[in-house]
Amino acid sequence: MNLIPREQQLEAMVHGSFMSLLSKYIADPTLVDIRKYITVSREELHHYIGVTPLALTEVLNRAQCDAISHDRFCIEQQDGKYFLYWLDHGQKRFGEEYSSLESVLVEYLFREHGLN
Repeated sequence: MNLIPREQQLEAMVHGSFMSLLSKYIADPTLVDIRKYITVSREELHHYIGVTPLALTEVLNRAQCDAISHDRFCIEQQDGKYFLYWLDHGQKRFGEEYSSLESVLVEYLFREHGLN
């Protein structure tokens, strides 16, 4: 089923451009469940982020939330730990703790793309 090379999937997930990538392979990507086209593993994404320092910064910047952010996933750092949570109309919900930046970024990207 998968038409998209793994390296392109990794790059698109990190850059937030998966729909654009998918549009090169499917006439209208808004009509499909994009999760069926993402075949990379958490381990592959973790490795990619680890060897691509700019990816780390780019994803972390995108995952930061401010006072006007709502209805999205966010990452915070406190006391050397990282937290991923859903910001629901200004309220932090479903928070989870991670010990490394790479781990929280991978989870953020998977959830941003609708993957559990």
